[in-house]
Amino acid sequence: MSGPQCASNPRRDEVLELRLGGVGPREIARLLDISPGAVAGLIHRAGLSLEPKGRGHAKLDSNALAEIRRRRLEGERIASIAADFDVIPSTISEIARRRNYWAER
Repeated sequence: MSGPQCASNPRRDEVLELRLGGVGPREIARLLDISPGAVAGLIHRAGLSLEPKGRGHAKLDSNALAEIRRRRLEGERIASIAADFDVIPSTISEIARRRNYWAER
């Protein structure tokens, strides 16, 4: 066998070990200095989910949204909050301004 599915592929093994440990795909890409698309492909071919464990399709539940809004009201920086929730800063900004309410269904 050759390519990413080869049993002796150390990069694939690193990606899968991190993903099974609960690390998100974007963070894996950053840590291993590879493209997010490559990480997603390796995860997908291994039959693992790209979504965080136990959260279904929504990455942020209503408790997370409330915490994000509270932390912004207290003056915490958007980038800091985004890093804690493994989302991009614009997501935090939209939630804080109540422009993104999809998880509150």
